[in-house]
Amino acid sequence: MSRYSQLYIERGRPEADSERARIRLRAILMSIVPDNLWYPIRSNLEREIGVRISRIGDEAHKVSMIILESSIRDLLDSVTEIAKVLKGPNHQPGAASSWLSEASRIFKEENLAYRVGEDGIVHPFVDEEFEINRASALAALGDPRFGEARQDFEAAYRHLRDGTGKEALRMMFPAVEVAAKVLIPGRFASLGANEVDRYLRPILD
Repeated sequence: MSRYSQLYIERGRPEADSERARIRLRAILMSIVPDNLWYPIRSNLEREIGVRISRIGDEAHKVSMIILESSIRDLLDSVTEIAKVLKGPNHQPGAASSWLSEASRIFKEENLAYRVGEDGIVHPFVDEEFEINRASALAALGDPRFGEARQDFEAAYRHLRDGTGKEALRMMFPAVEVAAKVLIPGRFASLGANEVDRYLRPILD
């Protein structure tokens, strides 16, 4: 069953972070994790992702503070690392799958730019057309002549995946410029609007 906010509020572009999502994730976690697993979860988060752990409160409180206050990188890594503990020898049957499916549902309902894969890892949420275009671009840049452009393109995608859109744009520009210089050698020193109109547009058309 849907809710008013899901039916009638414009969602816009997916967001990189959400306080509502964090509060919901914490509530789900509190309902799933048995008392004997809070310490293993806290210890695993500290050991595997290097997140700073609060020294105040019991183990459940310490983990909940990670969910509520950590960086988005640590939050997304925590989804996976918590699932690993829930699958461990002291696991609660079905706890890991419940945690991952609930996290995935919350990401979707709160319009976050992430999805939880079958491997339990959080991935950027991109549509099918985006993935097809990315794969096509990588294939086109497979020629050794485009080696530098491919590196910049892959760096841009890593920034996009990590939620740093401005850095993604900064890295994509040199990828386009280097590729243009390979395709049209010796015509221009740097790529600007005039060069795009004069040299690239006819090729694209």
